[in-house]
Amino acid sequence: MQLTLLARNSLSTQYLVHRLQSAGIEVQLVLEEGKLARRRKIRRDLQRSPKIAWPLVLLNIAGVALYSSVCQSLVRARFEADELADISNADSVSDINAEELRQFLAAADTDATLVCGTSIILADTLVSLKAPVLNLHGGMVPYYRNVHADFWAYVNSDFEHMGCSILHLDEGIDSGSVARQSPFVFARPEASIIDVKEALIRQGSDMLIDTLATPIAELPSVPQSGQGGFYRTPTLGNLLRYSLKLFSTQKVT
Repeated sequence: MQLTLLARNSLSTQYLVHRLQSAGIEVQLVLEEGKLARRRKIRRDLQRSPKIAWPLVLLNIAGVALYSSVCQSLVRARFEADELADISNADSVSDINAEELRQFLAAADTDATLVCGTSIILADTLVSLKAPVLNLHGGMVPYYRNVHADFWAYVNSDFEHMGCSILHLDEGIDSGSVARQSPFVFARPEASIIDVKEALIRQGSDMLIDTLATPIAELPSVPQSGQGGFYRTPTLGNLLRYSLKLFSTQKVT
């Protein structure tokens, strides 16, 4: 099987590529440059806010960046070097919606495209992607949509809806129909946010590979139903409020 993977340079991408390749899946990896994407987000956030609020906007961004960096370091320590693929030579783009990428995707010889952790893919780019297009989302829909789904599920102590979803990508934000989803399974009766993030990487990859064993055309496509939850990026206030809870353990219920 040939798979085009659109992602960012991260621990989860390194592990996912390793697992896919170990399963005999040929991966064409295209990385979105994270620094440029973050700069675009900062500009958007500032443009949407009055100038008097800019210091708070920047503090929120810095707080999330520090939280993400600390979590990444703690999670990385749980992985061996041979579990991570070398993705230093992967193709990269500054903008996931760039015309050059659209042309590349339109011509790509691939069985499927997988999107994992990139910026929002616009409609013009979506139509250039080889069908089918799947999205590996680190939350269970419709309960936790958008980024940092694991954060919000954890601070809500919602272990029942703490897991991964494989979606058929559409123009919305984590709003596509569901191919598969599953809650995390923890080995111990208590879990921390770092345990959750490790489960997101390991169990999400396992679920994806198991899903890809089914012919793509035969995958379920179940529309999302029920009351959903769209969560925004946590603010510095959210991080401070839940800081003790984030770096302690909770009973898995």
